[in-house]
Amino acid sequence: MYILLNWIAITQVCQRWRSVALGINELWTVITRDLSPKWIVAFLQRSSYAPAQIIIDISPRSPLRKPLIDSKRRPARQPLTELPSITIEEILSHTSHVESLHIMGKATDIIQTLMLLDGRGPLASLGVYLLRPPNYLHHDHRDESDQEYIPLILPDAFLGGGAPQLRTLHFHSGLHVAFPSWVLRALSEFTVSHTFDAMHLFAALRQMPQLEVLAIRPKRRYLFLSPISPPPGARALIHLNNLNLLVFVDSYLELVMAFLSCLSAPVSLRRHLKLTLGGYRQNHPLWERFSSLMCETIATVPDPPHGAHFRHEHHGTRVRIWATPSEQGLLRSSWPPLDDLYSLEIRYPGPGYRMPWNPTADYNASSFCHLQQFVAALGGSSVQELLIDCEMGLNITIVPQFSQLCWRALFTGFPSLRTLRFGVGATELLASASKAITTGPSFDEEEPHGDVLPSGLQRVIIDRGEFCTRVLWKWIHYAFKFVPPARVDYLDLRKDVLALLSKRRRGSVDIKPVDDATKALLIFLLRCGSRNDWVFKFALVECKWDEPDGLEILRLLLHSLDLDRDAILETTSSD
Repeated sequence: MYILLNWIAITQVCQRWRSVALGINELWTVITRDLSPKWIVAFLQRSSYAPAQIIIDISPRSPLRKPLIDSKRRPARQPLTELPSITIEEILSHTSHVESLHIMGKATDIIQTLMLLDGRGPLASLGVYLLRPPNYLHHDHRDESDQEYIPLILPDAFLGGGAPQLRTLHFHSGLHVAFPSWVLRALSEFTVSHTFDAMHLFAALRQMPQLEVLAIRPKRRYLFLSPISPPPGARALIHLNNLNLLVFVDSYLELVMAFLSCLSAPVSLRRHLKLTLGGYRQNHPLWERFSSLMCETIATVPDPPHGAHFRHEHHGTRVRIWATPSEQGLLRSSWPPLDDLYSLEIRYPGPGYRMPWNPTADYNASSFCHLQQFVAALGGSSVQELLIDCEMGLNITIVPQFSQLCWRALFTGFPSLRTLRFGVGATELLASASKAITTGPSFDEEEPHGDVLPSGLQRVIIDRGEFCTRVLWKWIHYAFKFVPPARVDYLDLRKDVLALLSKRRRGSVDIKPVDDATKALLIFLLRCGSRNDWVFKFALVECKWDEPDGLEILRLLLHSLDLDRDAILETTSSD
């Protein structure tokens, strides 16, 4: 049975939807800085003069200057129209229902605007963004002790002397406005970013006993915060007994250590740190104190480190550590992972890896060596997921390789490893890995190779790798031609093939990475696939072959070596 519908004019539908939208006040309660004065008035009227969220720019913009270097760079987003003072006053005269207010402007304008507010409304979140902070705040390496920093102070009569719902305060460009102590005492969430006075931050935090969430995102380095002789303002304890979430983003080690050294917080505090070491070597006192503090912290939480992600960058190394198991060895997409008790991301600028023809040169001074040893000390015996990739980009024509010592340190430093994933640059990574797992510790051709792969490795994942079928056919022919099927001993055959694969080649500079990656694929399969007490899987995610049916050829080789054909999984996604 079908129901015949009559045609309705489009204009009639639009008019109906428009009348419905105009009748729903909640659709017009958010006022943003992109609205023109005309539309702001319209939003106020359609919300029955009860806006719930306001984001406005209250200061006149500076005239746009022509870019000096890159004329094609997209300019920063600006409001469509400069708001006249009468419009701002109109907005702020209807704040009885405002729950969230974010204002941007000069410090004096912000003070004047905030004084127009009263505490009768349900204001729960307040954000302040200073458009032009003091110039001295941009001097990254100067001592703050000789700077005259006098923030603008809000009087105690701010918000009528009380705002019972105000629990969240965001400073998006430094602590340029000083709030009354009664505001700070009631806060449960506090965020500060950009450039700020560290001593003023510590002093303000000491007035926030109810604080539960703290996020710090600095844009400068605080070299004067020496662990040997810290300033007086960095010595007194900061008691935050209700703090349950601490987030540091893009910070240097000096500020992190100065804060953690004087922080008194519950053991259950969730810590998420994202920082840059700034060139500290392994024997530096500040790095040693940080390592010891992190080891002590990890020892007190129930969940040890579960996963680690090493990323080889053009000018250093980055490592990320987390506690909660992920699906299929995938990297946790969100940062910080708020469901984790802790997560740590460290960028170590400095010398990275050496080329394979000189694998031992300056290894102990490399950024990878420092971070690998740090992760191993932090919880190497508990790490079960390991992700490795390289920085790739339009300006990077040669993918840097891991040295053999790097690979051996990775494989031997995490004995409980279950999942190993090769990410961006998988072909080159596999090629360099093959050299590490087929040579002895001293890289001598006559030395026994030994198995450096963790004994419990169950899954290897390759993302977008490239492989060569010619290498596979070579070993298929070897298996069928030189070993008659009637008297084949598959165990001896696999040992023979593995020994030949592991034999170090001389003069192999011209060998393509694809060939070495295919060789590494076979070595992983022979070493791990022959272990009868483990279920081993090798997942190829969106990988490429130089000829069609490459996967079937690989399975044919596995069959000729009496290995599990189903150990190879081919997928088109990371799931």
